[in-house]
Amino acid sequence: DLTLKQMVRIRMLKHSGKSCAYSPDGSLIAVGLSNGGWVVVDAQGLETVAFARGKADGGGEHARKEAISDVKFSPCGLKMAVASHDNFVDLYDTQTWQRYGECRGHSSYITHIDWCKDGQGSTASDMLRSTCGAYELLYWDATKKGHGKQIRHASTVKDASWDTQTCIFGWEVMGIWPPGRDG
Repeated sequence: DLTLKQMVRIRMLKHSGKSCAYSPDGSLIAVGLSNGGWVVVDAQGLETVAFARGKADGGGEHARKEAISDVKFSPCGLKMAVASHDNFVDLYDTQTWQRYGECRGHSSYITHIDWCKDGQGSTASDMLRSTCGAYELLYWDATKKGHGKQIRHASTVKDASWDTQTCIFGWEVMGIWPPGRDG
């Protein structure tokens, strides 16, 4: 309760949380975990809706070993992106919680991800961007057909509007870093 500055609910997790995000309608909370897993809970009762185990906890073929550094719901709420210190961003369908894509191409751990706003491109929430520890900014086709394929020409997305601005690089922040600054 922000008015009273009191905690009203608590949910204990087996592993520490490294990132979290609310769904656009506020009904779900996604938490990226330190072991490479993630959990989605309903915002009212904090009951588990979906989860993925990290590799060390017996996760499946696509389980991550390293911490989940960022997690974001798409603006339409139909997709969720999960960024890891394993250098990948996994894409999930929030209706089935099935993984439908993997963004692969960064040379270091992922630091931030942003979804394109609805209405950009051919379908809702069809693009994603990410930054990593090697100071790379990459763009991704986040459609189910694209499966997380890299968009190689950044100039094709320079006019895109982004739902959030957590990536520390991009057209919007060109020129704010001093010359010769490394990261």
